[in-house]
Amino acid sequence: RGYSKYAKDFPYVGLREKGAKEKVEAICGHSVVDTVDPVLLLTREDWETFVDKSSPLAKEKYLLCYLIDKKPIKRNMAIAEQIAKERGLKIKYIWMHLEKESFRGNFINDASPVEFLNYMYHASAVMTDGYHGTVFSTIFNKPMYSVINNRQSTDSRIRDYLTLIG
Repeated sequence: RGYSKYAKDFPYVGLREKGAKEKVEAICGHSVVDTVDPVLLLTREDWETFVDKSSPLAKEKYLLCYLIDKKPIKRNMAIAEQIAKERGLKIKYIWMHLEKESFRGNFINDASPVEFLNYMYHASAVMTDGYHGTVFSTIFNKPMYSVINNRQSTDSRIRDYLTLIG
């Protein structure tokens, strides 16, 4: 509410989140432009220039679990274990808010952006509750399991993106 008087000073506003458009327009007092996430400005080939195609960071085939939400730990781990078992894969976790000791599988700690792209590129499948996990799964054409955790901000971005790509 305190921001609305300042927001009106911006003549042009662009948003990536379609779900927030009406709220921001009400605050700004004028229309807002839909914009694309910067990740989508590059092609698959552009992103592949950051990937070491010949030397994966992991030797075995794996399900990459890129998870952000820390609340549904047991549920998401059970889902990951079921997917990995069905596909005959090991599990590699990149989970933003948990300690290594919480995992029954391999935990990737402090992956750099380039390492993240390499793990995504070489994964046999991806399970994610994150927007960028969803986007990079589709960019690299990976079988993907999108977990919706009822977080309004991220879940709406994921739904908007999946609707956009069909």
